[in-house]
Amino acid sequence: MARPEPQSLRTRPRLDRREAFALLATAVAIGAWLFMPEIGQPQGYRGFADQRVFLGVSNAADVLSNPAFVAVALFGVGRLAHSMPPLVPVVKVGRGAQPDRSPVAGRTFSRRAR
Repeated sequence: MARPEPQSLRTRPRLDRREAFALLATAVAIGAWLFMPEIGQPQGYRGFADQRVFLGVSNAADVLSNPAFVAVALFGVGRLAHSMPPLVPVVKVGRGAQPDRSPVAGRTFSRRAR
């Protein structure tokens, strides 16, 4: 016989006023963006790029500097991943599971299996 799914995993929580406003504002911004006219660029817009070729790579100084930016970004993501608590609490399932205190807006999430 299949185990019934816990009640807390079957239902979605309702959005509060701030979340609904953020969702509506995002939808309006995306909708407005879809109907905006195209923004033209002047012909000389890309004239700032490095024109030199190095080892067959055109615009070499611009292209070959990108791995440094990727390395710094990965370093920052790694530091954040190890120094911050998760935004969503870990789900505890089983007997005696206690409610978790979420770091997001101080909400309590009950994780008790029935």
